[in-house]
Amino acid sequence: MKSEVKKSVNGSAGRVLVCSTDADVWRATIDGASHFRIDIQVIGTVDAALELLEEQAFDAYLLDARETQSRLARSAFSRQGRTVTEIASSLWRKKLTTRLILLVPEISVSPSGANIDSRSTYVSQMYDVVQQPYTTASLGRALFSAVQYSQLFSENRRLKSQLRSRTPRRLLGKSPEVERLRARIAQATNTDENIMICGEAGTGTSLVAQAIYDGSQQARGPFGKVNCRRLSAAGFERELFGCRTHNSDSLIANPGRLLLASGGTLFLDEVDAIAMPMQRRLFRALDKQAGRSACNEQFDHQNVRVLAATHVDLKERVRKKHFRDDLYELLNGFTIRIPPLRQCPKDIAVLAEHFLAEQTVKEEQPSKHITLEGLRLLKLHNWPGNVRELQIVIENTCLLDCGPALTAEMLRPWLANDIGCERSIPRGLTLREMERKLIEATFTRYGGSRERTAQSLNIGLRTLSGKLREYGYPPRGGPGSNLRAA
Repeated sequence: MKSEVKKSVNGSAGRVLVCSTDADVWRATIDGASHFRIDIQVIGTVDAALELLEEQAFDAYLLDARETQSRLARSAFSRQGRTVTEIASSLWRKKLTTRLILLVPEISVSPSGANIDSRSTYVSQMYDVVQQPYTTASLGRALFSAVQYSQLFSENRRLKSQLRSRTPRRLLGKSPEVERLRARIAQATNTDENIMICGEAGTGTSLVAQAIYDGSQQARGPFGKVNCRRLSAAGFERELFGCRTHNSDSLIANPGRLLLASGGTLFLDEVDAIAMPMQRRLFRALDKQAGRSACNEQFDHQNVRVLAATHVDLKERVRKKHFRDDLYELLNGFTIRIPPLRQCPKDIAVLAEHFLAEQTVKEEQPSKHITLEGLRLLKLHNWPGNVRELQIVIENTCLLDCGPALTAEMLRPWLANDIGCERSIPRGLTLREMERKLIEATFTRYGGSRERTAQSLNIGLRTLSGKLREYGYPPRGGPGSNLRAA
């Protein structure tokens, strides 16, 4: 049958393609679909139907598998159900959201005598089955259910795609350097190669790695992160390759990050810090050779994509024999270089205002702004700690100054040479420790002026002097009383 029959309904809730040569099936399908405002299009052959599905969008595909003279019908319910599964898999491979519906006889038995209801869960999830005897109403409900499933699946895919496309936008900035970085990240999301992320400390290597993962196909799989600098050689081995530990009852397996990341992404932060013996072990594992845990147990891993980040010149370390050249080549399938903040002066204002807005929301403070003089001062700074340093400067200034504006006078003490990016007020401290950090930071900021420090902290001068004496500062008025404790 080469001709097609169409039934259109105003305000259509969906479209269904019907593959059958049975006029009764056409009528039942059209009547059932009309109650749910579903458009029906009929075609006679499987090959023509598959071609049409590629050309036009359909929410569901109803396949009549009852015609015994058809090769499809004879093999559709073989022991493995290969033909039906192949059709469903074909729709999936072509990234079509069309839901497959099978129209089958009342008794459909495989050669082994097993009813189709006993088919595996995986196969049954690939399509819906409508079995005789069916009514026009039941057929319509099946069509409506398939259309709803398809539309929900399509919307889910659209939202995921939208999320992936927006992910690099979290990298704030409008400079040409940042635009090139976004483009490079977009390229990285479309490749399966391992990625080497190079950037100075504080440039946001972790953020770039997360953006690559979120926008890639590997986002369906797990994401594991290992900071190589914080682990000893033994700790790195346990963290990455796992081991078995004993308790009183049994052996408990710790599979390790490499195995847990199978089918996903593993992020190795500060990869240059890996000890040489572990570099050899890592290379063997990633090169798909046998890798054994610390307890000599085999752990298999598959399809792990590695994102490696470094703040140093890894090529130079390779030249000096401090890093294996074969591991470097394996990890450096695709390189992304993050520009330092000093090369993107146009982005300083955007980043500073962003961090300021974040901090005011976090601390439940009224909205603030940075004065023009303050922005000029920020742009003149060299930013050795890059974006992370800028964030800490804004956070610390907000913690000590509750006014509506951040001025150059407020920002300048945090930009002094002896106040680097590591001088953030840490989180997770006790109240007593946080109090000392706050008092000392304010005292330093006002150049050792106890009067201005007490006024800023809204405490008495005698109270402040008592606190400083407790911290080891000389008595008020004595030699060095305006200096920090040793």
